Amino acid sequence: MDKVLVPVKLTDEMRERMAHIEDGPARSLDEVWAEMIDAAFALPLPSRDSIWADLRHERASKITAVVVHALDKILGENDPECRAHQRASEALYELFYKAGAEIVDDSLRFECGLPNRDLKGWTAHELSILEAKRIETLLGPVPPLVVRAPR
Repeated sequence: MDKVLVPVKLTDEMRERMAHIEDGPARSLDEVWAEMIDAAFALPLPSRDSIWADLRHERASKITAVVVHALDKILGENDPECRAHQRASEALYELFYKAGAEIVDDSLRFECGLPNRDLKGWTAHELSILEAKRIETLLGPVPPLVVRAPR
């Protein structure tokens, strides 16, 4: 997958690192953004008080990156100076962060030991439960028919 823009809350240290990235006429916008993202994520190790990574931040950033990348394909590359594009990706990030959203893809399901899903998103176990309910409904008693008399 190509590197995509990931919205992050920029600290002064990040802005200082990003200011040292040189932009030249021979460089593409993708290369500049890739370097900016690398500089933004070159964060110091967490303190002893916070040894656990902020998974919610990581997951929200990944989902936002996927959405922004898809929107860039549809709407076209945006000017890096455009504040509307930045505000939209920050709003998406905040939404995903507050909701605790996560993408559970096939590789994550495999890592967690969960069963695979078919092309429509169902596991074999879920399909067997649905099929059992359908059979129970079909073999159950027929509901009484109520016919109203014409007036």
